[in-house]
Amino acid sequence: MKYKLMIGILVLCVSALMLMSNALASPGPPVWQFQATLSTPDSNPSQDPENSGFGRTQVVVWEEGNAPNRDIYMAFSVLDGAAWSAPIPVAITDDDEINPAVAVTNIDPLGRTEIHVVYQRWNPAGGGQWDVYHDYTNNFGAFWFGATRLDANPDEDAIDPAIVYTEDVSNPNVPWFGWLVQIVWSEYNPVSGFYEIKYNGHYLDPTVIPPIRTYAYPPAAGPPFTIRANPFQDCMVPEIASVDERFTLGIFEYYFAIVWQEGAWGAWLVMYVDGFTTIFPAVGTFPSVAGIISPAAFNYYDPDIAATQDYQGNERYYFHVDFVTQDWLTGTWRIDTCYYEGANPTPGFAALAVNITAPAQGPVPNVLDRPTIASKLIQVGPTIFETWMAWEDSTDPNANNPDIWFSVGTCQAGGIFGYTFVAARVGYVPGVGGGSIEYNPELWNRNDAVRMFPPLTHLVFDQDLGGGIPEVVYIDP
Repeated sequence: MKYKLMIGILVLCVSALMLMSNALASPGPPVWQFQATLSTPDSNPSQDPENSGFGRTQVVVWEEGNAPNRDIYMAFSVLDGAAWSAPIPVAITDDDEINPAVAVTNIDPLGRTEIHVVYQRWNPAGGGQWDVYHDYTNNFGAFWFGATRLDANPDEDAIDPAIVYTEDVSNPNVPWFGWLVQIVWSEYNPVSGFYEIKYNGHYLDPTVIPPIRTYAYPPAAGPPFTIRANPFQDCMVPEIASVDERFTLGIFEYYFAIVWQEGAWGAWLVMYVDGFTTIFPAVGTFPSVAGIISPAAFNYYDPDIAATQDYQGNERYYFHVDFVTQDWLTGTWRIDTCYYEGANPTPGFAALAVNITAPAQGPVPNVLDRPTIASKLIQVGPTIFETWMAWEDSTDPNANNPDIWFSVGTCQAGGIFGYTFVAARVGYVPGVGGGSIEYNPELWNRNDAVRMFPPLTHLVFDQDLGGGIPEVVYIDP
């Protein structure tokens, strides 16, 4: 134990030195460039964007309208964000649809890209509650296959859906073999009186010719898989990340990590599990025992998670998490981060908690919120991952006038992480200085350094230029 402690102290010291040297040597933050307003500027607010992509294709989804009849829209680009489609309807009903998330797959044998969207829909029956729905298209929204309700109990709340796509790279000649879209959400349990974390997968079944899409836990056949159930506390706002599957003893294993906040306001903890799910030859989900990322003090909430791997023979990968820390003793906030780096994924080896890094920002007296994180591979031989973080910083809390700040760090082989510059405000946002506000940031990084496309970073957010009507804006550095 003594030697482990000494090694841990040495790693922390080296990390701190790297952080200082990186901050001093950095040429400064990247310059952001305005690209497009994706929503239609009109009297309807457009907000809560989420983004994802594959290759040169990017997709952004958001909610539009006013309660109790908001709808889900999307826009896409096949040119790395240089040109965008007009808004395309995803879910338009007489009910309320909110809180969308999106995943984008590789092309199938016919050259089609699948876009998968999850969202909440208000069910007015039985007094009213939220349900989680999933739908997908393979022709950029010209046709949708039909929304499927994923939660088990239509009479209880299901909220906060998140989604990720995992590609099978063990079959280079059949790149669409075994596609898996993994979905998590928070669902209320009327027996315990608390919310639980649920899971399902939607995959391309390789045992059928031609392959067909199916659910790992078919909603019509029974309940989804429960990742976490605490009979004494709520488990909410889950996020999921995944690295490409590995082939072990004839079984395809898709490795994932899930984070969420657990507890109650004033005492939230950031929790996580890692593990794997299988779709062939049998379906199964095998999470590890839930662990705590955040220290057991203060108030930690709103986590996000990203995953990166290098696609080389050693299959080096890492998960990186950011979350908000509210320090009740000093009245300050900060954005904290932690990560886990490994090679040849070891499902069930929960190790995120051992690598707490220095904060991306903080502590500051301003309210920090809505952290988002994305990572990408920028070099192989040696492997270097780059992680981007962004968040809201209410620089004028009394006026409720947030801006978006960001930070960038690198993680090299051996698990040494350091920031390349101190936290900085997203510098180029049209309308800033004229009473505008920017909030709800979401990052996506293309992790393609060893493929045909260079790694890129993309940011979407809400912007209100002062009229009280937010629009969805896309920028990149």
